[in-house]
Amino acid sequence: MAAPTVVSSGADNPFLDKVLYANTQYKSEIQKEYNSLVSQGNTALAAKVEKLTNVSTGIWISSNALVPTISTHLQEALNVQKQTGKEQIVLLVIYDLPEKTVPPRDHMESLVTPMEAKYQGFIKDIAAQLQLFPDVKVAIILEPNSINDTVRNLSTPLCANVASGHKKGLAFAISVLGALSNVNMYLCIPDSGFLLWPANILPAAMYIGDIYTAAKNLNPNATTRGVATDVGGYSTLDQEVKYHAIFAPYLTAVGYPAHFVVDQGRSGRNVTVGSDKCAGLGPRPTSSTANPLLDAILWVQPPGETDGNSTRCELYGSNPTNIGTGFWDSRAFRSLVTLANPPL
Repeated sequence: MAAPTVVSSGADNPFLDKVLYANTQYKSEIQKEYNSLVSQGNTALAAKVEKLTNVSTGIWISSNALVPTISTHLQEALNVQKQTGKEQIVLLVIYDLPEKTVPPRDHMESLVTPMEAKYQGFIKDIAAQLQLFPDVKVAIILEPNSINDTVRNLSTPLCANVASGHKKGLAFAISVLGALSNVNMYLCIPDSGFLLWPANILPAAMYIGDIYTAAKNLNPNATTRGVATDVGGYSTLDQEVKYHAIFAPYLTAVGYPAHFVVDQGRSGRNVTVGSDKCAGLGPRPTSSTANPLLDAILWVQPPGETDGNSTRCELYGSNPTNIGTGFWDSRAFRSLVTLANPPL
């Protein structure tokens, strides 16, 4: 079986000398794929899959129903920590901000008080789970896709109103979760293909700065570590690293910490968004990045879980599937393994 991923980098890097926690749910999917390939006689691909046994992937908390599972994962991480004597760091993805799509499907849903109160309750419940395990370090990726369309459509009155609600929600999340001693937060921002457009980069930085200022106003003790890029995307590491270097001064100018983590779970090959027929596993999770801006390379979106089954995506080269969002797609996973770069 593959060895766990131990990471090390700069002295203030929260991933320093910690083991990226490999959650049992993803391990189970890897084991099932391995067993299936062995039974089919495909030992070559099975050997590659086996190398992923202890890989760390993001644990997505996308509804209130999933909040109690946080304790399960943190307890498992604590058990491993005690058994091995090696400090774990757990990667959580918080993903339940109302109406990330802009313009929203329901024009009023993200603006009304009940939705705001519901999200605040969601965040408080997550905080309660995290506080039960103060000895387990957690890296939080906050709300993928919440900034992309919002920044691009700020000139639209409805979208500007939605942006106000989004800012409140994100600021509240940072004010609560960012004050916990065992948590390091990374606000999720778009990948290089979006933010490097001149019309987007400054408004995005200002938008992020506004969120952080609002969070600090709510709780001066709250902090974030930085931002996460390319979550669920396909941009290569070289593309994202260049983007980080360009965007970092903009973050610094608005008072936001200029540290980055990047998702490379399916970014091994330079393909366009949606062209996952050509996608491959990217660089393995690590914080040995030789880059002071980049805390870690992660697999935030678990490779093998689908983005959904919209037939529109087939027009852009995506793998056709009838499997719903977040469910396991064996065919797509095996393709990612086969096309991995670097190879397994």
